[in-house]
Amino acid sequence: MFTSTKQIPTLAIQITLFPTSGFSMAIVLNHAVMDSRTTSLFISSWASISWLGSDGYKGLLPSYDRTLVKGPSGIKEYTVEEMVKFIRSKFMSEHDMNNWLSLAKSAAIPEDAVLTTFELSLADITKLKQMIMDALNKVNIISTGNETTPLLLSPSRFKVACAYTWLCLTKASMEVETTNDHNETTTIIVTVDYRARSNSPLPSILLGTCTVAANVIAKKSEIVGEDGIVAAVKKIRSENKGLAETTEKNLKRRVARMVYLSPDRFRVIAGST
Repeated sequence: MFTSTKQIPTLAIQITLFPTSGFSMAIVLNHAVMDSRTTSLFISSWASISWLGSDGYKGLLPSYDRTLVKGPSGIKEYTVEEMVKFIRSKFMSEHDMNNWLSLAKSAAIPEDAVLTTFELSLADITKLKQMIMDALNKVNIISTGNETTPLLLSPSRFKVACAYTWLCLTKASMEVETTNDHNETTTIIVTVDYRARSNSPLPSILLGTCTVAANVIAKKSEIVGEDGIVAAVKKIRSENKGLAETTEKNLKRRVARMVYLSPDRFRVIAGST
């Protein structure tokens, strides 16, 4: 085991006062200590107590009860060992390994980079959802031979947005790549709250980082082919259903997939939903 001398604050806040009126607040958090849900809960509680006083505040307070968190024996040690092996596989020096947090630097932005924003309106997502449902139910009726089969569960707007984004990014990357193998895999990673998904559900007020990465993997041919968005939604839905499995085998599989995943082969959905 090695240690780091790098010290990183848990939370940093910057408040900017505007010349005439108003202010803005910028917050940077350490994900080793808290996730987005924890941060939102902490800030909400902090603001309410500051406004109402500790006696007047009737809301929920963050909980730090670690006895609630259960997991297979040795999973923490296994995770650390796999991360250490991965770092060493990159031929880092002992000095670099002892201070590997300091290695995280912002990637240089190419001079010809283009930054733009694409917006999916509610109407857009509604159309996509209807298209997906039509395709899913058409397949279901054909496969069962029963035209009275009830409609399948409609995918959430979040799943539809993730699936469509995955499809577009995969197509865009294939446009610029000189060689394309449609049998190559493409991956999208969606970080989700694990509190309610655990076999032993945890309280929503649990303070800390309690997330799990849903690594959704598919062949490029599946995503960019006909009804690609339907395939993407089905992949995301299937992976989401398996997140509640907390067996030792399943958790070790997730650690390996995350640690050894090639950075140029996946996209990450960032932010809290």
